[in-house]
Amino acid sequence: MTHFLRFFVLLALLTQFCTAADEFDAFCSFANKVDPDGSCVRNTVVKQCDMSNSSISHSFSVGPVSVTCTSKHIVELAAVGGELNGLPDSFSRMTYLKSLNLANNQFESFPDVLGEMPFIKTLNLAGNKITKMSAELDKITSLQTLNLASNGLEQFEGVLGSLKALTILFLMDNKLTNITGVFPNSLKLTNLYLSKNNLTELPPEFAKCTNLKSFLFENNDISKLPPGYKDLKNLHSVAMSGNNFTCSDFTDDLSPFKDTVFADGCVQSQQKSEKGITALPLSYSTEPPNEGLDKYEVTSLILFFVFLIGLALAVVFYIRYRNGGMAA
Repeated sequence: MTHFLRFFVLLALLTQFCTAADEFDAFCSFANKVDPDGSCVRNTVVKQCDMSNSSISHSFSVGPVSVTCTSKHIVELAAVGGELNGLPDSFSRMTYLKSLNLANNQFESFPDVLGEMPFIKTLNLAGNKITKMSAELDKITSLQTLNLASNGLEQFEGVLGSLKALTILFLMDNKLTNITGVFPNSLKLTNLYLSKNNLTELPPEFAKCTNLKSFLFENNDISKLPPGYKDLKNLHSVAMSGNNFTCSDFTDDLSPFKDTVFADGCVQSQQKSEKGITALPLSYSTEPPNEGLDKYEVTSLILFFVFLIGLALAVVFYIRYRNGGMAA
């Protein structure tokens, strides 16, 4: 029995060693693709990662590639602003990778190898040249944040069906005319950014995103919101200037919009009622206008002046007491 136990322990250790070898070899293949003139040394990367543990992360760079390790494994990679246009087939061996930033490179298509990495939670491919999305995206089932801004995307239908963990989606500054199919299974979305596209409408499924908190769709050609948008009770940040709206289109009660919001030459402020906000502006600002001191600032000033008066009286009494004592 003891021999069997030793065998299984040895097998587990050997499996872990082989997995680690695959992970760091795969990283060096990637790093050398990013920087062909570089020379990634596997043992050097392993030693750097060995400086991390379950509670302390360790970050370092290999040429233009930024790396973060946790528990002696690579969990974050960033190679930004280069000439990268593809990923090696071995890239999927980095099975502990959680965050990948490949913004501002030269990708012309979605790297399909990422479809073999369902454990990635954050993916940034902004600023590339991807015009059409691949069905492989739908296989990254742990994805929570996806940034595809500034790519020239023309098509984005039916690629989020399995991404039920997705909460933040950046699609601004593309060429999208239709986003039907984006929303059906994206019920956890809290932040959605669609500004600077060619959209003419929002699909009815948009109203199903009841967890939505921040929604930006400026500079499109949208003329109306879909039925049911008033059910978005958590929505508090909205930007919609540069569309085909007019001020008179939004005079009904819009209770989902909780925070104060300010418009571009339409409504300077919103009046809140017990039912909610009575007017929807065309854009918003997170900074309210300076309209004088609020009650907390006034209270602080009063307390400060009371303190100064008390301090002055204390000084006067002390001087009188001291002079009286000296006279005695």
